[in-house]
Amino acid sequence: MRDQPAGAAIFFDTPLDGLLAAGESGDGFPEALSLFRAVAKKVPAYRMLLAERKIDPLTVSSPADFAGLPLLDKANYIRRFPLDHLVLGGRLERSDFFAVSSGSTGEPTFWPRAQADEF
Repeated sequence: MRDQPAGAAIFFDTPLDGLLAAGESGDGFPEALSLFRAVAKKVPAYRMLLAERKIDPLTVSSPADFAGLPLLDKANYIRRFPLDHLVLGGRLERSDFFAVSSGSTGEPTFWPRAQADEF
């Protein structure tokens, strides 16, 4: 059994109200912006998508800028890029499992996920 990722103990040992309290104290934009910049830097597919659209992640600094980011879907993102380009560092072995869509459109879709992302 692998060691738990950083943050797992806090996630499992803290009541849900305690975990949610931090996000309820503000609008969440600083956290969203931080996550966006980390993903833009570390996930090859997202970095390529932004470059194609001539979006410099460092110029995204307001909620309006954030709202102008391209929406991602199965066609323009999940199915378009190789699986290893969809994960941090472009390393598929970083993934712990695959998420599966319901297939309500007639075809289920699979994409890599890491347990650490859940925390």
